[in-house]
Amino acid sequence: MQTTTRTQLAAATTLAASLLVLTACGTEATPGGGGGRTVAADPEVAGVHWSVESVTADGRKTTVPPGAYLRIDPKTDRAEGDLGCNRFSAGATVKGDTVTLSKPTSTLLSCTSPDGKRGEAEQALRTVLNGPLTARVAAGKLTLTGKGGDTVRLFDAPPAKLVGPTWEITSRYPGTPAPGKAKLVFGKDGTVRGTLGCNRFSATFTTPEPATKAAPEPSGGTTEGALVITRPVTTRMLCQGAAGETEKELLKVLKGGLSYRIDHRKLVLRTSGDSAPGGNAGLTAYPVGG
Repeated sequence: MQTTTRTQLAAATTLAASLLVLTACGTEATPGGGGGRTVAADPEVAGVHWSVESVTADGRKTTVPPGAYLRIDPKTDRAEGDLGCNRFSAGATVKGDTVTLSKPTSTLLSCTSPDGKRGEAEQALRTVLNGPLTARVAAGKLTLTGKGGDTVRLFDAPPAKLVGPTWEITSRYPGTPAPGKAKLVFGKDGTVRGTLGCNRFSATFTTPEPATKAAPEPSGGTTEGALVITRPVTTRMLCQGAAGETEKELLKVLKGGLSYRIDHRKLVLRTSGDSAPGGNAGLTAYPVGG
């Protein structure tokens, strides 16, 4: 009888110890608090290419130009991205639901647009993407909230392909803004159609060589290849001012042999000849919607 009682007590003690171990493994201490947070509750923000949708700073919401994004590399604890014009990088740590960006740096291009929104959006992003931010992830969208309620709203954007998206041309290479609403769509039927900011445009295209993955990585990497555009046709509206000048420059690019490169969702087309001071002529475009 005594032997049975001792055996039951030992089994109960072992079970209790096992439960304590399981409870400890399933929680992560909350900094500065007495409770715990389940590891699974931490938002998955690292390793994702987050396209920026909008930024709100000092109570003012600004729509961000195409191409702005944020990506945190979990292997290097670094953040890198684009502010809509300039590229930036910063130290990055993710602890629980807090993302901290430290010592941000960026390129120093002069960023202007006819409506002034490009520079305004970039300055707002510089302000918010610095220091501790509270992260909330839901349905493929990320919201980063800083001090005073400033926010950046982002969405998980998959890598883009040449054929299919509506590409909005944002600049002529190597960085001159493209006024107007120039857009291109490369179709499965081998035609490319769109508008150059004033007149409508159509042509045929071929990709003589299979596209290659130049830098495969979790964020989508880089795809590049050759592109030949032939038989371009446009409507004949009289286009004056900045939009007219942009259209002339784009028409010089959109014919003959080109190279293309897609960095996740950024498309760069460049001519094969040295037809522009300081390098080849070309254009930069992003899918409509980021």
